[in-house]
Amino acid sequence: MRTRAVGSNTLRYAVIALYLLVALFPIYWLLTLSVRDLKDILSIPPNIFPKSFTTVNFEDVMLGKGIEEKQIAGAENTLPFLRNSLIVGLLSTGICMVFGTLAAYGLVKGKPKVMNPVAFGILAIRMVPPIILITPLFIILKSVRLLDTRIAIAFVYSAFNIPFAVWMMRGFFMDVPSEIEDAAVIDGCSPLGAFLRVVLPLVKPGLAASAVFVFLQAWNEFLFAVILTRTTLSQTLPVAASFFVREGMSQRGINVGAIAVVGTIAVVPMIVFVALVQKWLVRGLTFGAVKG
Repeated sequence: MRTRAVGSNTLRYAVIALYLLVALFPIYWLLTLSVRDLKDILSIPPNIFPKSFTTVNFEDVMLGKGIEEKQIAGAENTLPFLRNSLIVGLLSTGICMVFGTLAAYGLVKGKPKVMNPVAFGILAIRMVPPIILITPLFIILKSVRLLDTRIAIAFVYSAFNIPFAVWMMRGFFMDVPSEIEDAAVIDGCSPLGAFLRVVLPLVKPGLAASAVFVFLQAWNEFLFAVILTRTTLSQTLPVAASFFVREGMSQRGINVGAIAVVGTIAVVPMIVFVALVQKWLVRGLTFGAVKG
């Protein structure tokens, strides 16, 4: 029995190690491409471990040295794009969490016969293919003079991510016993006070998990950003990465090193954001998994 248990644990750890290798290898490859020179990047067969280290790619992207792509991008470096991505991502996440949390709480506390169809209607909005709404959104934003603005991009992202936040938070609110809220009301809390002081602290893991997923969707979105933006006033990091591809295909070949640097810059804020909410994120992903 002991031998069988050891063999089972060894197999389990081997599977976990293999999964981590497959999952982390793209990140490793991205990081190493950002510090390789052109000869090492284009070597055939590709080198798993870099044979040289250089800062040229970072200088090209961050300082705008020796590249023509900055003329297309309209900026000397990627800092404006990073700033835009952070503003749009955080603003969109804030909007989604405020309205999504309130809507989810209302759906849970309302009459099921009325609220269940409403909940599925909200979910149906998330099922709409985004591409079919590009033209009407473009016309609307242009007519109200919000085209090529960060607030417009944030509101567009929020419109598609609020249903996601509503359904995630709805599940967490459903797992909170109503007796706890009733006890708070008996002790003198108003319904709003019970919601803010009792219910919300209990669903902090859900708030963290929902915020992470909403932020990641806004951070990585490319379709709306590339169509609804024109200048560095609102263009985000995914759009900045596309400039290196377009310029490269027509002239000098794709600047893989510069794209890897942009990708590395895009990954860092996501890692920091997840690390800040990690305490509640793990609990949020398993909250309500076991009942009884």
